[in-house]
Amino acid sequence: MAAIPGGVLGGVSVILYGVVGPLGGQIWANARADAFAPAHLKTQQPLLDEGTSSYDEAKS
Repeated sequence: MAAIPGGVLGGVSVILYGVVGPLGGQIWANARADAFAPAHLKTQQPLLDEGTSSYDEAKS
């Protein structure tokens, strides 16, 4: 992992969350899931936190 430039990892993570996030939303929409049910919010929160966190802040 240390040999892979940070920009490459950043780009891959953007692509990953850009593809996986909408797919998860589509699955929930097709299942007509209530996105605001407490059980669903507990699964959404860590994913959104991880997806929107800054990798630079984690290094300092």
